Amino acid sequence: MLQRDADQNCRVITGLEYLTFETLVVINAGITRDNLLLRMKDEEWTSVMDVNLSGAFNVTRAATRRIMKSKRVRLINITSVVGLQGNDGQANNAASTGGIIAFTKAV
Repeated sequence: MLQRDADQNCRVITGLEYLTFETLVVINAGITRDNLLLRMKDEEWTSVMDVNLSGAFNVTRAATRRIMKSKRVRLINITSVVGLQGNDGQANNAASTGGIIAFTKAV
């Protein structure tokens, strides 16, 4: 579970203590706020980035120490194909899912 602290930083507050030597962490959360780019509000862009891309980052960062210690914990990010091929009215979703794909490869 993620919780925002006073500085608006997300932190994982439950669940990590259950990571064992053979655990699979699956990140599959995401939202869409579809709109054509010309009509897209800043809030629509920001909310998708905050949930999709920042959510994957925060969970991954929080789990990294245990993942590296055990060498048997696996992390899987599930995201939309829109990050690879784009879709009309989904610039924010395409950017966030493309970012998750690149982020996962870099980790």
